Amino acid sequence: MGGTKKRWKTVDSFAGEIYRFADLLEKHRNEVAALETWDNGKPYEQAANVEIPLVIRTFRYYAGWADKINGLTVPADGPYHVQTLHEPIGVAGQLVP
Repeated sequence: MGGTKKRWKTVDSFAGEIYRFADLLEKHRNEVAALETWDNGKPYEQAANVEIPLVIRTFRYYAGWADKINGLTVPADGPYHVQTLHEPIGVAGQLVP
């Protein structure tokens, strides 16, 4: 995980990794669709022609947003400059019901 944090320190590298993953998914679309079919029993055509292309578009959409999320400057009393920054911190896991 330490290597991931170093690689994702800049927005360009973060977006580049997401674009790269989307390219790999597109390159191996048939294999991923077969795995999806094997994993949950859905029709291969649905996985290959609907779900995998949607996943690829979703990754590319969010990779495009990586350089468009800017910090917000908040007014503060005194000689202070308060700013929020949104930075990638690495891989996150979620348990979703």
